[in-house]
Parts: sequence; C-alpha cells; structure tokens
Amino acid sequence: MMTEPLSPNNYCAGCGYCLGGLLESASCPECNKPCAESIAEAEVAGSKHVRRLRLGAVLAIIGTAGILSHAVGSVVYFELIDSFSYALYSLLEWGLHLSVAVSVSGWFILTRLNRNITHDRPPNGLRRFARWSSVAMLAAHLAFYFVIQSWWAYAAVDELIRWCVFMLPLAVYLLATAVYARTLFAQIPGTDRRSHFRLYFWIIAVGISLVGASWAIQLWKMNAGVPPDPSVTQIVLRWTSYTAYLMAYAAHLLITVTLLRTLRCAGGIARQWHAATIDHG
Repeated sequence: MMTEPLSPNNYCAGCGYCLGGLLESASCPECNKPCAESIAEAEVAGSKHVRRLRLGAVLAIIGTAGILSHAVGSVVYFELIDSFSYALYSLLEWGLHLSVAVSVSGWFILTRLNRNITHDRPPNGLRRFARWSSVAMLAAHLAFYFVIQSWWAYAAVDELIRWCVFMLPLAVYLLATAVYARTLFAQIPGTDRRSHFRLYFWIIAVGISLVGASWAIQLWKMNAGVPPDPSVTQIVLRWTSYTAYLMAYAAHLLITVTLLRTLRCAGGIARQWHAATIDHG
C-alpha cells in the first residue's frame, strides 16, 4: 500500500470527494469509504474484464428471454391450438436451440477467469463448476432433441431416462450459474443488490422441485399402468409443471438482469470519477 499522499486526480467512488493529500490507508472525510476501496473499484470498473462481463450478461439475458418465449409459445401451441403446423413447430424448436446456445455463450463469458482481479475473487472451483455446467446443459439439450427425441431412438429410450437427461443438467445449470452470479455481486463494485439473489435463488429451487415432482408423479402413474385421463389431478400436474418451469427461468432471467445492472453501476463509477474530476478541477 502506498505511504505517500494520493494525487488530486483520485476521487471517492462513493461520493466523488477529492482524495488528494490523503493516504491510501485513510477514509473519505465525507462518506467514510476507505480510500483503498475507491482506488480498487475505479480500477475494476474501467477494466476490460467488466466490459466483457457486460457482454456476457447481455447474451445470457437474450438467450434466457428466448427460452422463456419458447416455453410460453409451446404452452399456447400444444394446449390451446388444436391444429398442427409443422412450420410453427419448427420455428419454436429452432428458436429454442438458438436461445440455449446464446444463453450458454453468455454464461461461458461470465465465468471466464480474470487474473488481474485478486480481491474478493469467487472460488475457482465454483467458477469452473458454473462454467462447465452450462456447457453440459447445452450438450444435454442437443442430445435430448437430436438423439433421444429422434424417431429412431424415441421408442428405445425409457421415459425416465429421457427426462433425467433433460431435467438434471438443466437443474444443475440454473442453480450453479445463480450461485456464481451471487459471488460476482461481491466482486464487482456498484450498488449492492445481493439481497435480491436470495429470493430469486429460492424461486429457482422451488420451481425445479415442482417440475421434478410433477413429472415423477406422472411417470409413476405411467409405469404403474394407470391410463391417462383428463381428471383434475392430471390437469393440475401438467399445469404445475408448466408454471414451475416458467417460474424457474423467469427468476434466472431476473438474476442476470440484476447482474447486468450491477455491472452498469460499475461502469458508472468510472464516469463518476470523470465527472468528479471536472467538478473539482
């Protein structure tokens, strides 16, 4: 840490007060924010790493929004429209594939290691787990739609295996990336929105649990030889699964949007320093 006084070009990241003449170990006289934190935050805020994270967050938001749109469109198409349209079905399916690829690309960028930032760095094991869980989800998605769901393999694969291949990587991806986003909030300077994470995370966890439970009951009824019926129970199970799936992805989208807002606040710190330089110059 520097023992010499700071130059007049250094300003508090909290209030814009000129820190010139103070030691780096001191605190801002106006808001009591440590000078060392202001210097570190300004360095992080203007770094290429933060700009890259913003790109990743934007891609993740676009991809997740596309997945949500596909889910809503599928519910409308399969539940409310009687006639079959191959063109509309193909549009929904290929839109989903593209959205998943864009979303995973965004999280692949968000989980990239930045060796220049050492303070409050997320655990490397968690970063790697979130990074490769997104890749595994993409691989499982492609395997589910292009192999397991294909006409030549569909009848040969048990229903339980089909949904394990679909649901387990999806659940791990949603939870792992959500936990990693929580660690990024601590790494990136800006407005502290970490409290939002708790609500979103539990919505994702509950949503995944409801989807798994509803499908487990439906699979049990199928394997037990219970014929499908339009009973209230069957309708409730099906719509519970739809709603929980949408709920989990909506919460994941809100986490990514909150992360992007935090990253934009980090970029605002650099602009705040520039404005403070003009005001106090």
